[in-house]
Amino acid sequence: MKSFLIVMLLALASVFMVNQAAFDGSLELRQISDSFFVVGIFMFFIGLIGTTGAGSIFRGFSYTFKSVFKRRTVAKSYFEDSQQKVARMSKEVSIAIMVFGIAFIVVALIIT
Repeated sequence: MKSFLIVMLLALASVFMVNQAAFDGSLELRQISDSFFVVGIFMFFIGLIGTTGAGSIFRGFSYTFKSVFKRRTVAKSYFEDSQQKVARMSKEVSIAIMVFGIAFIVVALIIT
């Protein structure tokens, strides 16, 4: 429940920021709809990546980047680094992001 509230507040703040940046804070329905749609599309795909576990594709890139460019790293294997990231993942937040993404896309289509 707490994650849904946090995601909702961040999503609404993102809609406000997109509206301010792209449309100079215009309150016309078309611009508000476009702001909801842009934020909704990004949220949906980020939530989809997190929910399906497709983010594991990027683990190899991050491990390589860390092992090459960090100066003082504890010599961890790729497996240990991967297991540590799996322990931190939360499907609940990913589902919340995807649900609000879908909701924002629907709101954008209704407003239009």
